[in-house]
Amino acid sequence: MNKKGLKDYFEIQRPDGKTTWEYRGDYYCIQSENNTPIKRIKISFLVYSFLNVALLILEGFLDPGSLRRLYCIIPYLVVLFFSMRALVKAFGLYRTPDKMTYRQKEIQLSGLYISFRVLLVAIALLFTAQAVYMFIDAPKTKDFIALALSAVSAIVVYKNYKISKLHPCNKLPSIMQISAIQVQNDIDNG
Repeated sequence: MNKKGLKDYFEIQRPDGKTTWEYRGDYYCIQSENNTPIKRIKISFLVYSFLNVALLILEGFLDPGSLRRLYCIIPYLVVLFFSMRALVKAFGLYRTPDKMTYRQKEIQLSGLYISFRVLLVAIALLFTAQAVYMFIDAPKTKDFIALALSAVSAIVVYKNYKISKLHPCNKLPSIMQISAIQVQNDIDNG
């Protein structure tokens, strides 16, 4: 755990003599502009990530000629790796509570956002490489289907990225901040 995450945990001595750790740091929550339930946002991350992995695996099982070229297989493997990583992170985010600790936010949500950004670049490279293959070699029907699957996969990745931009993760006010605001309001109200 990094040092920023460690300072949020405090050792507590229980009455029975055992020692436990208590989290007293900031909490984070996915914000919704139009009152969309957080569970629904998490499910959409999970569904779109699963759909993207399924499209890429289907593209691999088609065995197009473009995936036999090094300039196509490297972007494909990068896209497949980060799609699997996004799926794992989306599943982990689905299992985390709505009110996340700093550590949970960094592991699940930040990792998911990074995967989306890398996927946007990698899927564009894959689509470009497959389009170049169409012009260089004699494409077959499988190659056109693979190109179409890459295009649909790019749309799915962009949709996931757009959802992550519409619903950012913000820090919730702590108890100390809320009580300070209440004291200030009491002083202002006289």
